[in-house]
Amino acid sequence: MLIGALVTAYFVTAALAAPKPPAPTITGKPANPTATATTASATFTFTDSAGLTFKCSLDGSAFAACASGKSYSVLGQGNHTFSVEAFSGSTASNATSYSWAIVPPTPTITGHPANPTGSTSATFTFNDTQPGVIFHCSLDASSFGNCASGKTYNGLAGGNHTFRVEAQHGTTPPSAAATFAWAIDKTAPTIALTFPTSGGSYNAAGWAAGCAPAGICGTATDPSGVTSVAVAVLQQSSGKYWNGATFSSSTRTFNTASGTSNWNYAMARPANGTYTTYVRATDGFGNVTTSTALMTRSFTIDTVAPAAPVLTNKPSNPSSDTTPAFQFTNTSRPVTFTCRLDSGASVNCTGDTDQHGNPHVQGEIQYNTLAAGNHCFSVFATDPAGNVGPTTMYCWTILGNTTANTVAVSSGSSQITSPGTAFGAPLVAKVTDASNNPVSGISVTFTAPASGPSGVFGSACSGQTCVVATNASGLATSPTFTANSTSGGYTVTATATGVATPANFSLFNSMSFTVSGNAPSPFSPGLSQALNLLVTNPNPSAMTIPAGGISLTMDTGNTLCPAFGPAPANFTFTSLGAAVVIPANTNAAVSLTSLGVTTNNLPVLKMNNTAVNQDACKHLTLTLHYTGSGSGS
Repeated sequence: MLIGALVTAYFVTAALAAPKPPAPTITGKPANPTATATTASATFTFTDSAGLTFKCSLDGSAFAACASGKSYSVLGQGNHTFSVEAFSGSTASNATSYSWAIVPPTPTITGHPANPTGSTSATFTFNDTQPGVIFHCSLDASSFGNCASGKTYNGLAGGNHTFRVEAQHGTTPPSAAATFAWAIDKTAPTIALTFPTSGGSYNAAGWAAGCAPAGICGTATDPSGVTSVAVAVLQQSSGKYWNGATFSSSTRTFNTASGTSNWNYAMARPANGTYTTYVRATDGFGNVTTSTALMTRSFTIDTVAPAAPVLTNKPSNPSSDTTPAFQFTNTSRPVTFTCRLDSGASVNCTGDTDQHGNPHVQGEIQYNTLAAGNHCFSVFATDPAGNVGPTTMYCWTILGNTTANTVAVSSGSSQITSPGTAFGAPLVAKVTDASNNPVSGISVTFTAPASGPSGVFGSACSGQTCVVATNASGLATSPTFTANSTSGGYTVTATATGVATPANFSLFNSMSFTVSGNAPSPFSPGLSQALNLLVTNPNPSAMTIPAGGISLTMDTGNTLCPAFGPAPANFTFTSLGAAVVIPANTNAAVSLTSLGVTTNNLPVLKMNNTAVNQDACKHLTLTLHYTGSGSGS
């Protein structure tokens, strides 16, 4: 056996490569782009680690030894690239490069339209210090295109515009663009009416204080300047316009105001009534407000004071009510009311407003915890023009405290509604003392059954119990009461503090009826059949089904023969043509005709015979399903 040693040999095949030096940093360079009329020079400065040498290249030429501050002259217009490498011995760094363009000088715009202008045409002249260039023009956001000095645009729209022009020499990059922005004003001035205000009412003092001098005034603005403002005034009662002296013009007449940006048309206060103003303005280019853009505003002159308020609710005299409420009205027109109790401060007591925010002709106020003794209440009305009417006063005496003796149903009993819906009227209980006088401030507890037919109170008393205090009239009014989902009759009680016997409200949860019936015979295309349907009403009150109150769904058992759609439909259903009343407690089904519905008002089912192929409906059985809606009484 030959035993030998295992020998491993190592060979060095190449020397380790020297590390690359860092790439140079260019610290000085020409601007990009550089604008010149002919040729340009460029100087570059650069740095790197100490002890390194540099080689430079321009536009792809061979790298050659160089030093920071390397300059090139007589460079032509176009794109250029400078590169520099650093060397440690023979080892080169990565190159650092900088590219820039030498372009023609920016053109000079020597002629352009005025800014602003009323003209829809614009002509531009321009030149460049470098001969032999061509020009490219652009209007607004359009692309640049070849053009020559004297470039004209026609039919321009009103508004802001921007013109740009650049120069190019041969195929070199173009210069920076010269720009001119201007506005074409084809819009009439913007008008604001300071006085009168929209819907304003003015008495003599109010009209005099509106403008100086008194009349109609406002402002007008326009980029081209406002040259004139004119005002027309219509007297609505006569249909005549103001001609500068009287309301006698049958056509709209404009009278020139004084001033422009701040204008005023002096006018003595007209007679009581409603008027409409129309204002137009003209700018420096002759743009005039169109008839559809006139500043229009209506106002009222009213110098007649409102009448004294009439008290429609007040405490009795004497009274034991320590929280008295007053209600009052003014029969002439909408006003605001001001109230005062004894020697206290005057307060606004107008009450609610209508849906447009205008004051009602009625107001109200309630006072809390007044002391026993003598009191005086006063109220006066002020109309929208500022006219103040005479004061109405009422004095009365508050007696000592009284005790509640009885609680009784005031309103809201014997109501019926559908399960899950609110009853039409609130439940109102009245609390009185031993002398049958109303007692205020007494807690009344409304209680509905805890199970079975019942309901819940809304507002802050959600649930089956609600506590309400009586008002000055001894009335406690429950929040909205909504029936639950169980049908049947039940009682809601109202108990008062200190009173043994409650008040009982009788309520009923049910307002439904049934509709049934079939078509009397087989159908054929074009055949219509009146449906004398059967109805029931198990409720303790009559039900009214309105015209159109019966609906039909129908199953043909074949999707190729849909009942009522899509168009063209195979069948057409016409609902009840006139209202019908179902008497209370109609538990057995009765026909529509027995309830007085005439034949021509019965629901009708028709099989159509136009624009639809009825072959898919042959020999099918129709299943009819009726629903109805109505209301109780």
